[in-house]
Amino acid sequence: PDSTAFAFLSESTSPARAALRASKLASSQSQSACRLWMYSAAAMASMEVAFFSAPIFCTAASRSAFTPSFSAMDLASVARLVAESAVKASYSACESFSS
Repeated sequence: PDSTAFAFLSESTSPARAALRASKLASSQSQSACRLWMYSAAAMASMEVAFFSAPIFCTAASRSAFTPSFSAMDLASVARLVAESAVKASYSACESFSS
């Protein structure tokens, strides 16, 4: 902005204070290189995740990971169906005796 006041050396500003300000500025700017490295590392990691999240990787991995649990669910469904059929058969037998 136009109203920004810059610190110029004047009689009220000592050379020691000016050196301290310059030192603080240099140390705060030295973190920029670390930030750049950190952001680059995060970007590369997210690209790696995006690459391995591609459908070709997911479908094969998902199929092999969920096959045992799906077969266990199928067995549980069959067991439930058999149990329900037995219950229905016993109810229908009771109905025929009660009439």
